Order: sequence, then structure tokens, then C-alpha cells
Amino acid sequence: MSEDWTRLSAAIRTARKARGWTQHQLAEKAGIGFSTVQRLEGGAPFTRRPPSLDRIERALGWQLGSADAVLAGGDPEPTGSVDAAAPREAGDIGAPPAKRLPRRIEHELASGEVLDTEVLQLGNSRVRMIIVATFEPGDGDDQEAVAEDLEAWTRVQHQLRNMTPSEGNP
Repeated sequence: MSEDWTRLSAAIRTARKARGWTQHQLAEKAGIGFSTVQRLEGGAPFTRRPPSLDRIERALGWQLGSADAVLAGGDPEPTGSVDAAAPREAGDIGAPPAKRLPRRIEHELASGEVLDTEVLQLGNSRVRMIIVATFEPGDGDDQEAVAEDLEAWTRVQHQLRNMTPSEGNP
């Protein structure tokens, strides 16, 4: 079944206007960029689901997954609460309305066991990269196989820690 991005753009626009919000206000309430709201309301198809849709759903008071339902021809499901708070302060604009991981990450975490994590500061910026290494336990995993997995992860960790931004790219 194809995804109806025009239908989703109309649903987002209708919900935004029903709340009396501008595109800028929706972007602020969702903690995303204005251009993202413009693109979503523009109706052009995306090749993959933008992670910002979860934030749009929360800001509009839709249950998570409502955007997918609209893309498939259904309607958004209200949560009963709309993020109608005043626009965030400038320092808070990138903060999600709730501390929730994207569904793709939740799915990956649920399908395996966490082996280890790594948090990397990206240069001198305020941005951090969080890496969660997971593995799928197998039947009859022996200590040698687990040791090989840990060794491979350790090599990758060292490579990640030694990466430096290339010139011209922060």
C-alpha cells in the first residue's frame, strides 16, 4: 500500500490551524525546525518516515503512530491532551516535548540485549552522539563467541573515540 503524504500534510495543516498556530509556532511546540514543518505540510513524499513526525504527533495531541495511520488512509487518534503550552524559550527549542526514544530505536532495543554504550562529544559543540551496542543472543552461545563479539565492539569503540571531524565538516 502506498503512503498518502498529501493526506498527511492536510491533516497536519488542519490540526495546526484548528489550534490557531502558525507553522513557526508548531515548529517551536514540536521542538523541530520551521523548514521541517513546511516540508511536511507541503505534501511531497518522503522516502522514509521523518523522525520529526513523533514530535509533530505529540505537539498536536495525537497518539504516537497517528501519522502512520493517516499515511495509510486512516485518521489521527487524539491523546486527549494537546501541547498548547506557550512557545519554548530559545534555549529549549530543540528539546523534545517528552523524553521518549523514536520507535525505531525502541524496537531495536527491545529485540536484543544491550552489550554496552558509548557517549561521544562531537568536537567542541554541545552535541553528543549516543551509541548503544546490542546483540542477539544465540542458542548455545559459548564464551568464545561472546568474547569475539566483545572484542569486535572494543575495536569499534576505539575507532569511534579516535574519529576527528574532517576539515570543513564540524
